[in-house]
Amino acid sequence: MVIINGTTGIDTIQDGTVTSSDLATSIALTGVPTAPTAAAGTNTTQLATTAFVTTADNLKANVSSPTLTGTPTAPTATSGTNTTQIATTAFVVANGTPSASPALTGTPTAPTATAGTNTTQLATTAFAKTQSESVAIGVNQTWQDVTASRAIGTTYTNSTGKPIEVLLTATQVGGGSLSVTINGALIYTIAPQQIGEKDVFPFIVQNGMTYLVSGTMTKNQWMELR
Repeated sequence: MVIINGTTGIDTIQDGTVTSSDLATSIALTGVPTAPTAAAGTNTTQLATTAFVTTADNLKANVSSPTLTGTPTAPTATSGTNTTQIATTAFVVANGTPSASPALTGTPTAPTATAGTNTTQLATTAFAKTQSESVAIGVNQTWQDVTASRAIGTTYTNSTGKPIEVLLTATQVGGGSLSVTINGALIYTIAPQQIGEKDVFPFIVQNGMTYLVSGTMTKNQWMELR
């Protein structure tokens, strides 16, 4: 008769080895029992030590904000699911917005293209506002007296970035006339009928174009809305 940890059984000793034929199952161990630690990744009925469990835990991602590696997988949610469940690539492909003629809702946003862009890039309201202001005369412009820096017979270039309006006042001298040419194209020619007669010559010059006032009339005032 042998008693092991309070359990009694009928044992026989053969060649110095103790065997048990009827020891009870579910032995209640006491103290700090030990056992061999299985290799990491072992998946059998071998007893798991605290060292084995700790190693296995260290191989898992944290529950809070885990840093996943490799190619992690997850169950694919039912089409149309709208919860905090992880979305797999299969779910996104099945439920993603169609690339052809998508029906956007809410207030969708996009990067604003540089002013002057002329491509198929999406235009935001900010781009449209900037673009319209870049071609609208009078927006963010003021009348400036440039009489001292302008001369009849000299070609100038509008490099302001948007159209400008020119308003020239000139006086008729004997047999005088005045012509306006924009980018090489003659816009009009005026020859007042009386000496001393004053006339106003208005014209618009697009951005980047040249303009020339030529003739024999005397310049009085040269204003530009720019």
